[in-house]
Amino acid sequence: MKHLTLPDGTRLAYADQGAGTALLCLPGLTRTMADFTYAKPHLAGRIIRMDYRGRGGSSWTGAASYTVGQEAQDALALMDHLGIGRFAVLGTSRGGLIGMVLAHLARLDPDLLKELVISPKGLRLVWLAEEADRTRYLAFRDSEMGKAPLPPARLEPLLNALLALRDDLKALP
Repeated sequence: MKHLTLPDGTRLAYADQGAGTALLCLPGLTRTMADFTYAKPHLAGRIIRMDYRGRGGSSWTGAASYTVGQEAQDALALMDHLGIGRFAVLGTSRGGLIGMVLAHLARLDPDLLKELVISPKGLRLVWLAEEADRTRYLAFRDSEMGKAPLPPARLEPLLNALLALRDDLKALP
């Protein structure tokens, strides 16, 4: 485990293994980088894992809580520290929310994010970045419909709400 000291003195724990296209793995709210240990043998490229502030091997500054925006900035600081300008993100639960913030920032800097894969509990969404025009869109994978805990009739309104959220995010500067 390595550490990056952020400007406010927080020590951010991370692991950096492999070579090639960088994949930043972001765990859920109360989880750590260890969640992705099982997946490492199945992932190719340069795998970057990190612990959020106050979790795992990272230090705690005494704050009552940290925001998704702060954690996204920490992720960017880590990638900058590692000299990685363009990367993919695999986010589970809260890591998916952080990934969506990074996707929003990628609208301002299209070379930042290669792709974003989000895996919230029970529903699999994939945010794909098309290389040609760098547009983002949500794709609901039909193959996952049968695996979700909700029947398709209940999933459809949820998917529509997420697509509306995507449109709202596009309207942000």
